[in-house]
Amino acid sequence: MTANGPARFLFVDTSAFYARLDPSDQYHQKAINGFVELANRRAALITTNLVVAETHQLAYQRLGFPAARDWLTLLGGFNLRFQTEEEHRRTEQILTSPIGPHLSYVDAASMAAMEARAVSTVFSFDGDFALGGFELFPGDFVRPYRIGR
Repeated sequence: MTANGPARFLFVDTSAFYARLDPSDQYHQKAINGFVELANRRAALITTNLVVAETHQLAYQRLGFPAARDWLTLLGGFNLRFQTEEEHRRTEQILTSPIGPHLSYVDAASMAAMEARAVSTVFSFDGDFALGGFELFPGDFVRPYRIGR
């Protein structure tokens, strides 16, 4: 709850999760600080199974199986959503839109999930979400590349 009523959801992207996991990531400390701030605010955090899969794979490839396995245990406080057929169709529409060439499937699916749940803010270091009209948290933490490239 916030002072103005129920907490609004904030979507968490792979780039924020991964930066938190990898001490060598240039945004590692900023990710830690962001998660601490969100915990202090008691923010309602949401992500999708596709982001979980992408983060797990990235952690597995770069940090090893123990790090990827341990990361999964930290997801208990998250509101986990699974992509619906309608969201998949919306993902396809996003990917064929003018911003589509700049997005991965997971980013477009995340945007579709956010739209479906009226979530306007994303904890991400991926500036592509701004192309979709979403507010980035924290606003000054944007890196110009997508995870995995």
